[in-house]
Amino acid sequence: MAVTVDRRLSTRITSDPKSLSVTVGRALEMLDVFLGEDHELTLTELARRLDIPKSTAFRLVTQLTQSGYLTRVGRHYRLSLRVLKLGNQHPLCRPKGLREIAAAPLASLYQHTGLVASLAVLDGNEIMYLDRIRGPRVPPTSARVGNHLPALSTALGKAIVSHSDPAVIHQTISAGLVRMTPYSIVAPGLMFEELRRARAAGVAYDREETAVGMTCVAAPILAGRPRTAVAAISVSGPVLRLAPESVSQLVTRAARLISNEMSAAAGPDATWT
Repeated sequence: MAVTVDRRLSTRITSDPKSLSVTVGRALEMLDVFLGEDHELTLTELARRLDIPKSTAFRLVTQLTQSGYLTRVGRHYRLSLRVLKLGNQHPLCRPKGLREIAAAPLASLYQHTGLVASLAVLDGNEIMYLDRIRGPRVPPTSARVGNHLPALSTALGKAIVSHSDPAVIHQTISAGLVRMTPYSIVAPGLMFEELRRARAAGVAYDREETAVGMTCVAAPILAGRPRTAVAAISVSGPVLRLAPESVSQLVTRAARLISNEMSAAAGPDATWT
């Protein structure tokens, strides 16, 4: 039955370019559903979240399963290992890419502090976590590899934006400042001053602006000519266990090591964004 459905779908989309565009778009939307908190979803749940008939959802999951992008577990579907393999083909994750170069300094930060060491890049007006090591004594948060947060609510985002082109600074602030906690900076004038201080000091801070009870210090990773921020590295933890200033030198040293190694590795295969 599944094979018959797949043949009908394949015949239709190859003979009708418009149908192909719609089908590909729907399939990508279905994969995007798994970017949320739910990692396994039933056919009914997928249909409801995409607001499509269950029969259409069935055709899509059949195609994605047979193509190797979804795996069926009982009544549920989840992303397959093929998706992980595809994601790791991104230049940031390939050999000599940013994540590999940053791995040792990131691990060293974790070993010296026992807290949370993170690596992130700017993705529009948000940061995306590229790597993260969390100690067992630090409470879990929603920040996981691949997750996004408003850039200027975080020390990582401030570190990157403060060392970016003026156009990026203005665009990120103009997009709107998000109040995630009572301590979040939401006044544009105050944020401009915060970024000015971060650029001058070479480090940026998050003082309970992303999550109450948590603090963070981050430093930019610089590359190119002129040198601008392509990423940032940080240490974060509970306010009762971390005085950000006390580890700022460790963080800036780690960022400098990564920046220097990136410069040394620069060549036709080196890609940082």
